Amino acid sequence: MTDEEYVTLGVRFRTPCPPDMAAAIGRVIYNFLSLEGQVAALLVDAHEVDAHEARTLMAGKKESRLLCAAKRYDRKGDTFVAQALRDAAAAFRAATQDEWNALGHARLFTANRTVEGGVAPGLAMTDGTRSEMLATKPEEILAMASRIEETRPSIADARRAVRAASP
Repeated sequence: MTDEEYVTLGVRFRTPCPPDMAAAIGRVIYNFLSLEGQVAALLVDAHEVDAHEARTLMAGKKESRLLCAAKRYDRKGDTFVAQALRDAAAAFRAATQDEWNALGHARLFTANRTVEGGVAPGLAMTDGTRSEMLATKPEEILAMASRIEETRPSIADARRAVRAASP
């Protein structure tokens, strides 16, 4: 171990972290947290939960509650809103399983060396039976953030449908 220091926003660390990798990982986290907030607001608008409960639910429970709301709208005969809620649940599930869970179970590995001889980290996911490389460049991590971002319109569409159906 060396006595090198790495500075992020004025705070010193001993753990090396290329700024672009940190920014890309931060963007994935921020995009998913923002998406979860959007789903929480949808659940409140759909009268499925109150605001406090919506914020405390884990991602899987949020998806389940979206599907419960869809069933409720189906029973009321409002199949348009029900389908919008199912589409939102499917989009949220994809973002959760394909991007958020992958990052949550990721581990660092040495992808290559920098010109200066330092380590350039990559991200991989291991599930006990296999290991899958997720990214070796910040741009690949940003692609995860972009895929999360692409789910927002489904949530927004469902929210508009719910609001339009509310008395």
